Amino acid sequence: MTKPFFEMPARLGWRKRYGEFIFYPDAPCVTFSLTPAFPGCGDKLGERGIVWDLWCLVESVRRPGAFSVINSECGYPPDAYIETNVSVSHPDDITVIWELDCKGLSPALDDAFVDLEGFIRLVFTRKAYETDVRGMLREVQNTARTPTPIADLAEAYDFEHLEKMYPDCRFVAEYRFEPTVHGGCDAEEFCALDAEADWPREPLFAPGTLLELGSVGDRLRINGRPSHDWIGRWFTRWEALVAYHQWMGCVSKRRALTSNGITTNMVADHNEFVPHPGQDDETCHRAGETFADVLRRCLSEGKTAPGVEVRYVR
Repeated sequence: MTKPFFEMPARLGWRKRYGEFIFYPDAPCVTFSLTPAFPGCGDKLGERGIVWDLWCLVESVRRPGAFSVINSECGYPPDAYIETNVSVSHPDDITVIWELDCKGLSPALDDAFVDLEGFIRLVFTRKAYETDVRGMLREVQNTARTPTPIADLAEAYDFEHLEKMYPDCRFVAEYRFEPTVHGGCDAEEFCALDAEADWPREPLFAPGTLLELGSVGDRLRINGRPSHDWIGRWFTRWEALVAYHQWMGCVSKRRALTSNGITTNMVADHNEFVPHPGQDDETCHRAGETFADVLRRCLSEGKTAPGVEVRYVR
């Protein structure tokens, strides 16, 4: 299936949500995040700890790819049962497209989609998309830079309890941004970004790049050199994700067999794959070649990776 269950124009929305209240000795701090809002999303994202990953959103403005723009508040998507990234494509100079896998992103989607095998497609104008992402960045920066009276937190906390602790009512909170993603980030790092600066577009690969895929040994080479990059981040379309899973259905990671006969995941190269025992080699090769064809077509879209060549190596 390559057609979405529904396709519609979209904008990115958000709601600021306060989190943990921390009573530091010098100055208390309250964490906050931005709860996503978009066509087809569910109505319980805040309760499920699902947030916008602002770092990834900024990156998705600059280049296409698969991004964890919908994340867990702790920065690790599976903690919110999110198993798949959003496929982001830039088919032309004025459009950004999202394709969301209904199964892998079910915690963030409306209940009507959770049992479906397929995807939904959201179409943004580039101008509006960039405007919304910049708007989120300004929201984070303004919140982090501007102390807020504790009275403004009345909806999220027991105001009477806090008022008793701070009877002069002049208590203000300092803000940190959650989640801590990419090894850790806070409001200071977001405040260092320039929300008004140009975000130039970049291709995923330089013109003429050669990607080589294979089932055995180093399964990914870029211009002849082995790469340990996770190929999933280049799935700009849902069909690439599906073709990849069909290929992976024929192979498995090479595993080391311990002396007591227990298999482990301790491998020298996590990108080494071999056919499943008893799996027909020709079937594996055909699935790999199909995946390479789909990936080539997706990377050739617009300015994603001009002149890229994708080969499946038997």
